[in-house]
Amino acid sequence: MGQNSNLKFNIITPSKVVYSDYVKSVYFSDDKGDIVILNNYEPTIGKISRSQIEIVDINGRVFEYIIDNGIYSVANCELNFLASFCIENTEEQKREILELKEKTLNVLSNKKLNMKFNQELLIFKKLNSSRKK
Repeated sequence: MGQNSNLKFNIITPSKVVYSDYVKSVYFSDDKGDIVILNNYEPTIGKISRSQIEIVDINGRVFEYIIDNGIYSVANCELNFLASFCIENTEEQKREILELKEKTLNVLSNKKLNMKFNQELLIFKKLNSSRKK
């Protein structure tokens, strides 16, 4: 496949160009729903909230990014994301997130911690109500 038959995709943040290459497709969600952008997509402009982006490059490899707050535009076989924040979503990062989630759930389910929190909350409420009087 020649480069002319593929979509040029760029992710640009205030600090750097995060991604710039020719791709087969880009999948993401905008403020109205899920979108798949392919080559020769109609010219479009839209708003991006928080979204996970899935990119299939011209070799069929899949890359994932997490993007936050920005806009996208499609014109002349080029898709540009201008975003406030973007990071690559790697398998290692997914494992780290799952581990942190598990640790957090373990802490939250700790009964001793919950009893202590409830006692401190009662003391705070009593102090707060006595100040109002």
